[in-house]
Amino acid sequence: MLKNIVLERERPFLAVRSSEIWGGIKRKWKKRPVCLAAEGILILTNFGILYAVDEQPIRPEIFSFGFNVTCIPFEAVKKAVLFKKTIHGNRLHLLRVGIARDPISFDLEVPFNKDSYETAVNLVSYVTQEGPGRRCHCI
Repeated sequence: MLKNIVLERERPFLAVRSSEIWGGIKRKWKKRPVCLAAEGILILTNFGILYAVDEQPIRPEIFSFGFNVTCIPFEAVKKAVLFKKTIHGNRLHLLRVGIARDPISFDLEVPFNKDSYETAVNLVSYVTQEGPGRRCHCI
């Protein structure tokens, strides 16, 4: 999948992964499964950030046939922070990327695995510093 979305001149150098995470919502007398995070990958390249995530499945053990890809050029990234959030009793590690162009802005929240924490710290450091990463432009 990733081979099809990375440009020929694009060089990936950091990747943060997220696994499928399930929680449960209690409805009346039974607990219903809810997908808290779909499987995905956020990749930092020399052009910007690529985020590819599977479509959220409706039940565990069910195939998902769709995926979404978000491409963010460096000049649109305004902030990046790491935080934790508890959702339906499960503690998730999240990366919040603030994206803005002119008057429009939004935050992209990306869940990631605990074992990707150091990589996520490096990613935040890279995109928030004033340095070579901030001067890269999509060609």
